[in-house]
Amino acid sequence: MAADMTGVTTLTAVTRTVMGNKRIVIADLHIGDGTVEIPAAGIPLTASEFGLTKIEQFIAESASLVYKYDYTNSTLLAYTSHATPGATVKLIIADAAVPHETIRVMVIGYGLS
Repeated sequence: MAADMTGVTTLTAVTRTVMGNKRIVIADLHIGDGTVEIPAAGIPLTASEFGLTKIEQFIAESASLVYKYDYTNSTLLAYTSHATPGATVKLIIADAAVPHETIRVMVIGYGLS
C-alpha cells in the first residue's frame, strides 16, 4: 500500500499482522523533502490509510524529530528536541519545511487489514 498525504508523506506498509482482536501495521513514512512545509494542524494521517477503522496506538521511531500522533484530529505532529538535559520540546508549525527522512511506525488498531 502506498498513499500520498498532502505531498508531505508517503506511506509504505512493511508488514501486517493480527494479535487477538487487534490489527498491527508496521509501515515506513517518508516525511518531507526539505522544501515541503508541514500543515499547521499536522500531517493528516487517518486510520484508513493504514487499512484500519480506528487507531488505538501509534508509535514512531525517528532519528531527527519527535513525532506524536494526535488521535482526536488524526494528524501526525512533529517536534524538535535538544540533547541538552531539561530542554523543552518545540512543536514544528506551518511554514516549517522538514528535511527528508524515513520513519518506521507501528500502528495498532481495529479494522479491515
